[in-house]
Amino acid sequence: GLRASNERLALSLIRIHGQLSKAQIAEITGLTKQTASVIVRSLEAEGLLVAGRPVKGKVGQPSVPMSINPEGAPFLGLRLGLRHADIALVDFVGGVLEQRRLSYGAGEMGEIARIAYTAIAEMRSRLTSAQHARLEDIGIAVASDILAAVANGKGTDGPESA
Repeated sequence: GLRASNERLALSLIRIHGQLSKAQIAEITGLTKQTASVIVRSLEAEGLLVAGRPVKGKVGQPSVPMSINPEGAPFLGLRLGLRHADIALVDFVGGVLEQRRLSYGAGEMGEIARIAYTAIAEMRSRLTSAQHARLEDIGIAVASDILAAVANGKGTDGPESA
């Protein structure tokens, strides 16, 4: 809904700017200060944002810059090639936590999927319970040669068969 959309917007803005206060988020988005405050508190409670040191201004309460929590939500990425797969586990700011390259012979997609699934399961097993609970979906990229071969009913026997 609208709240989820505003949360995504706030996260995107903080990711772009590095850190923003609740007042700055309200100003940039046009949201009320109260709405921005509710959104930021919710994202902080979920562990997606972390508060920085308060910055004293000339008037009023100190401003608290918020930034993305690298441990907020891990993501998995998988790139399938004809002869190898690259798998990466990244933190919420894009830092690589673990990366593997798996080599295989030209085989069928079932075998490639099994090899990748096993490696992904091993990576997931090393996450804390909090990280595991926030693990988002896996992003998958596939080499165009594989798509062409599979689309033409030729399996993944290598570029010479495509």
